[in-house]
Amino acid sequence: MRLKSLIVLAILFPPFLDVITVCDNGVYYSSYPPSTHDPVVVGENGRRIYVIDVNLWNTESLDGTVEVKYFRINRSIVVTANINSVHVRDQNTPVIGYPEVWIGCKPWWNPCANDWNISFPTTDFNFTVCIKSTLNKKKGVINVAFDLWFLPVGTKDVDPSKYSDTVELMIWLYYDPMAAEWMIMRGAQVVYLPLSINGLYTLEEFYIYHSAGKWHYIALFPRKRNITNTLVRFNLEDIIDAVENSYGELIHGKYLMGIEVGTEIWKGRVDYVLIIQNFNVEVEKALEPPVNKGEEEYNLTNIIDLIKYLLNVSAEKEDVEELKQKISDVENELKFKISKLEMQLADLKEKYRLIANEIRRMQTFLILAVVISFTAGLAAGYIIGRRSKDGARPSG
Repeated sequence: MRLKSLIVLAILFPPFLDVITVCDNGVYYSSYPPSTHDPVVVGENGRRIYVIDVNLWNTESLDGTVEVKYFRINRSIVVTANINSVHVRDQNTPVIGYPEVWIGCKPWWNPCANDWNISFPTTDFNFTVCIKSTLNKKKGVINVAFDLWFLPVGTKDVDPSKYSDTVELMIWLYYDPMAAEWMIMRGAQVVYLPLSINGLYTLEEFYIYHSAGKWHYIALFPRKRNITNTLVRFNLEDIIDAVENSYGELIHGKYLMGIEVGTEIWKGRVDYVLIIQNFNVEVEKALEPPVNKGEEEYNLTNIIDLIKYLLNVSAEKEDVEELKQKISDVENELKFKISKLEMQLADLKEKYRLIANEIRRMQTFLILAVVISFTAGLAAGYIIGRRSKDGARPSG
């Protein structure tokens, strides 16, 4: 019934398609089957905070399932894919799709999630992007990557390929070697990106690759280690400076549509789960190396702050920082495990509801079958009885 209602709305009110959301029991979802493109706006307290989309842009059909879910209970986005085989639209590319979530806008007439302190499209890149991504991959070739579109026009209702100076910038956090080998073989350079990883400032070594076709494609991908299963923060202006130091001023002056993050999937058998948490954008200064800011303030009614305070008054500063990080890591790990349990509970509740509905339906059919059988038995008995009486009557 819900699907029929959405179809009717889509036919009668096409201008309002971008406000339609799909939410059952606090879970928003976009999935294949049935659709290879199913953008869903995620709302929280009247705010549009994300758009999720299964986005199988190069898939004609596949044997398996792909889902992007948002769990309101813990504000987590979960991307799952279990694919046995796929029939693609374009044989010239091995990528079949990019299940994703985005803040802001996305080209090609997609809906926006613009209720942040940054309004997209924007030409101001001095803000921080934050994400924690946790990947459990069993098989297949994928990446976990940001996808940023920079256009010469400030509208989402456009095909970026119409402008040869469009720039697509991808920042990979994770990749399987097969996904990046071709870029390394074609001469990818090395740059250093300023990042905060689990609260620690670092200059991380990345490959950078650029090609120009219908638009400029630029990929940044880690050289020595993948950086999923961590909390990552970076100032976008710093990233763009590193890109333009390598290839000239390709980006400044253009409009950034939004911040997308997801997994590109390569053709073949695939099985993985990606959990995205703490995905947000913040207007603040560029990241700086940590400095001693003097005495800190603590809320001593909070157990974590109390531990930090006791450590500060009983140990040297360098040891304290290390112990603080360990405490933070334990705290993040506990939060993650709680999040997983909450998501499993939400799934169990949904399965219980479906099973309960099926039991009620079967009970109804059983009762109807008993009534019909009983009625048929009475009717048959009545007919047999009448025939017996008629046969017993003397003739003539």
